[in-house]
Amino acid sequence: MLLSKCHNRAMPSEEEISVHMADSLIPPYMPKGARGARITMTSAISLINRYCSSLPCDMATKLTPRWEIKVVDPESNEKEYYCRLRMPINSPLRQIIIGDTMKQKRLAKMAAALKACKLLDECGELNEHLVPVSCLVDKALEEELGPTEEEITDETKIITDGMPGTKRRKQLYKKHVPKFLRDSRPTSGVRCYLHIFEMDLVEPLPDCLNPRKRPLFNPKDTSRGVALLSSKILPSVNPFPIFTKFGRILVKIHALETSIILVDEEVKKLEEFHKFIFSDALWLVKDKEFSPQCSPFSYYIVPVNKDYAENYYIDWSFIDATKVHPYNDIKQKTSTITRTQFDEKLFESSVLMRSYKMHEWENTRPTFHHVTHILYDMSPQSRMNSELFKDYYKRKYSLEILNDKQPLVETVQSGVLHFWKPIYNSVKETFEDICVLSKTKQRHMNYREYLVPELCIIHPFPSPFFSKVSCLPTILFRLHSLLLAEEIRQNVASQGFIGSLHLKPNHVWPEFNLETSDKALREKLYKNGHIKAYVRNVTEPKDVIKIDGKISSFEVKVKLSDHPGPEPSLILQALTSKGAGDEFDLERLEMIGDSFLKYVMSVNTYYKYSNFDEGKLSKLRSGLIQNLHLYQIAKKKKLAEYLICTCFSCNTTWLPPCFIVNKVITKNSSSQKANCDEDGENAPAKCQHFTEQIISDKCIADSVEALIGVYLLSCGQQGALRFMYWLGLNPLLKNSSICNHDFESWPPVPPDPILAKDLSKDLVNQSLSRLTSGFDRFEKVINYSFKNKAYLLQAFTHPSYVYNEITDCYQRLEFLGDAVLDYIITRQLYEDPNDHSPGMLTDLRSALVNNVFFAWQAVKHKYHEFLKMLSPHLFRLLSDYVERLKNSDAFKFFEECGYYLEEIECFELDEVEVPKALSDIFESVAGAIYLDSGMSLDAVWNVYYPMIEPALKHLSEHVPKSPVRELYEISKKEDVFGEPVQKSGKTYIEVELKGKKFVGVGPNKKVAKRSAAKRALAYLKYKKEET
Repeated sequence: MLLSKCHNRAMPSEEEISVHMADSLIPPYMPKGARGARITMTSAISLINRYCSSLPCDMATKLTPRWEIKVVDPESNEKEYYCRLRMPINSPLRQIIIGDTMKQKRLAKMAAALKACKLLDECGELNEHLVPVSCLVDKALEEELGPTEEEITDETKIITDGMPGTKRRKQLYKKHVPKFLRDSRPTSGVRCYLHIFEMDLVEPLPDCLNPRKRPLFNPKDTSRGVALLSSKILPSVNPFPIFTKFGRILVKIHALETSIILVDEEVKKLEEFHKFIFSDALWLVKDKEFSPQCSPFSYYIVPVNKDYAENYYIDWSFIDATKVHPYNDIKQKTSTITRTQFDEKLFESSVLMRSYKMHEWENTRPTFHHVTHILYDMSPQSRMNSELFKDYYKRKYSLEILNDKQPLVETVQSGVLHFWKPIYNSVKETFEDICVLSKTKQRHMNYREYLVPELCIIHPFPSPFFSKVSCLPTILFRLHSLLLAEEIRQNVASQGFIGSLHLKPNHVWPEFNLETSDKALREKLYKNGHIKAYVRNVTEPKDVIKIDGKISSFEVKVKLSDHPGPEPSLILQALTSKGAGDEFDLERLEMIGDSFLKYVMSVNTYYKYSNFDEGKLSKLRSGLIQNLHLYQIAKKKKLAEYLICTCFSCNTTWLPPCFIVNKVITKNSSSQKANCDEDGENAPAKCQHFTEQIISDKCIADSVEALIGVYLLSCGQQGALRFMYWLGLNPLLKNSSICNHDFESWPPVPPDPILAKDLSKDLVNQSLSRLTSGFDRFEKVINYSFKNKAYLLQAFTHPSYVYNEITDCYQRLEFLGDAVLDYIITRQLYEDPNDHSPGMLTDLRSALVNNVFFAWQAVKHKYHEFLKMLSPHLFRLLSDYVERLKNSDAFKFFEECGYYLEEIECFELDEVEVPKALSDIFESVAGAIYLDSGMSLDAVWNVYYPMIEPALKHLSEHVPKSPVRELYEISKKEDVFGEPVQKSGKTYIEVELKGKKFVGVGPNKKVAKRSAAKRALAYLKYKKEET
């Protein structure tokens, strides 16, 4: 039977039989015993090849092991062989592996491979199944992050579901009440403290913004004001601006040194007056109940005045006068129209309400009118357009005016109660020629309002005091926000990390540096001489030294022993999302915080995981700085409750002190939560979020990065490191027994680049001298001389260059240099005098930190001439690319001027096949300089800034815009791009715009998307030029 089946088969050779029986020559490697995974002689070579293919390298290079078969004794008749095996230089297994002696070359190769497999497993490069490890990074992440606790989430709090840590998942959070305001209700027999609201009109409205010549009221000119009375002393916060129809008012809040002890009757009077302010002046009691006992913050707003010695006191006489004012009786008679007798003293500087509109008060806030002039030359018999005032009221309101001789009063309406943003911010409308304005706008400019005193009700509050009271919602909202920021500052300081818990008695925070949306208008007003001065609102950083807008040093040592910590206003910016619609948000701070976090974690992972290649390091770093991790550590600190993510609205998102939400509204709100929109302006209107708000997981993570940016700007790198440690992001190389010295000694001492520990020092020096021959020419090009040439050799060693046996290849240095360059360039862009918006900063960073820009710089400064490689394919790619590039007009312009011929070229990342090795060595040299200089950012900056300076200056003045972002802005749709299609190794993406389709092609989805966007934009530009 056997012979009949095999009669045509040739007999196996002796060599084939030996190979087949090879597994019996050397026992298989079985670290887990006979029942576990094993590696045999016959499977070892394929495993080595599989491992080498898993090592990171560029597309032009295939990494393979080096096999060298040697004869043991050439003179012997019976030949025996052994194999010397060397792994690619980016493998942690750097030693030469010598296999057992065998009688055949194939068997010798197998023996060396089996021995190498055993050593790889001991290095941690193979998993429990004895295949190339893919979870080594996961294990490192577990060690870094600690055991992952299963998140316990109240399902009723999830508004929109999605993956944790993403923008899609949104949850409902309670709004945190600052501890300084909790349990602060003034009561009988308890010491209370007055906090005076000092208001000063520091920037009056210029005439061009006040065409009606409305009188400009400065709150500082009247002695009666408002104050906050609390049983607690509030900490100091930044003076901050509010924006009224009179102009920019600066608000300073300070506590009086002397305390006040009240009796029951006085507490009751203050409580009634406080309620009157919000019910009868501000009219903010809809959907709310007055309940000082139940309110989360129950301080009182009280009237104050000054005595002859300029000392403040509670104005009890004004409180009593308000209580007995005729208004209190009149407002009860909504069904009848009260007639008021004209009295000059009563009407002068008064606030009026139209009595014939009283029936509307139940549903809407009444309009308040401030008297500006008493017009004795006008009366009800005067004409308004074509009819008498008297006839007008009779026709429109069926009212008969009884006193025809009374003068009329000219008034202005008090308007809205939101003074947190500039009222005027349009340059076009302000400086538009009146003849081209619409008739409606012309009428508005010439509008005058006249009222008949007889048909008006006088409010108990005179106009100056009422104007101050109108500012209260904005002032209290801003104070509440700043106290949230101050509480975070104190929380960090209380645990001994950074900042003073108790500030010095004379400590005063600087004015809130708030860059407002009317920036362009204010610049125009200053240039035209309408305002005396235009002060740029820029926070001076403490972590860098600047000269004429350029950073000259990153290595500023900030004295932290008595440092107060960041000012509350800067922390507040890091807590405010874009969805809050405020004049500031966290996005600029988030960018530098993100960049610094990436830099710190890159240094740490580079040191701690010396056996990790660039791919593993990148994956590990991504896990440490990903949004999910940042969200989780923020949740442990309950930072989400401090965030401000909803638009300030007196009626829907802001709760006055001593008030609670109406119980009926609370029930209705719960049922509506599922219908809320994105974070921002739409959510509060539907959900009545007085005490809660919707926040996405990503927004919380962004705030963490912004807070890191705050501590970096205010307290330098050491301060940022300490804050990161407080958060739970350990920036140090050890996990226990942390002391001040550990922060002061960061970054650590650079590691030795020499890996050949088995070679003598003389041999290492000889190899180093031979391999770096000619590198002095490169040092002259970049104007930097390396102290340790091994760093320079490593920076130019491609993974294919096996002749370098003393250092690693450039990949790990590229990983480090990428983070260093990203940080120093981003930091410079943040300090740019043009004060770019977050979107512009993103576009600028994309234009300056990308493969094409770095590759062009590498070619311009001859980096490629020193690259050591043994990859013919990569050599051809580099040669072809450099030749093509040098012959192009764009590169000739780049060589001469230092920036691209067209700004849009900044985004041509990979549309032309740019060998990644060029940008890699540009980054690896930066990493090498950083290590060689003793971890000096200044050393890297001094070498690289002259290279990028022309492009940085040009692009700062002509900010490029990503074509993808520009297309989104034009289309205003989220689904502009179709799904990517893979075909012949290329990616195709389609864009549909205005009925036409455009196809983009590229090596990956990102490039194809950009290509399609540019085609669509080019078509739109062409059509525009046609018309």
